[in-house]
Amino acid sequence: VTTANASDSALTNLTRAVVSTGVNNSAYVNGTYDCRSFAHSLESNLTALGYNATWTAYWCYGGPQVVAHAVTDVHLADGRTVFIEPQTNTIVNLDFDGDGVVEVNNNGYTPGQNTGQTDDNCKISVFDNRAAAAAAGVPGA
Repeated sequence: VTTANASDSALTNLTRAVVSTGVNNSAYVNGTYDCRSFAHSLESNLTALGYNATWTAYWCYGGPQVVAHAVTDVHLADGRTVFIEPQTNTIVNLDFDGDGVVEVNNNGYTPGQNTGQTDDNCKISVFDNRAAAAAAGVPGA
């Protein structure tokens, strides 16, 4: 995980925790251990370490095909939400429309619909964990 401000102790501690899980050392196997699995593993590991970590899926529309991906997010005590790409241990910015706010849909998914985008042409849905995403109908969760 990379941080912009080394004096930010919450991000520094989170950085250490993410690296300590070793999740990014896992091999990507399409359809078996992919972004959904990486996000689940990091969410589970960070939760076990005492973090309020959840599982996020996003879908971006408008190109030749829908782009879907899963990441892990951590809700910090100061109110910030940090999205982490578990395959690379990097903090990622999901503010696709550049307005300074990541608009998310909590525990929501409508199969087969590209309505209700929450950030530019992307729909970002935060779930408590991968099982909650599966229960909501997220494909492959």
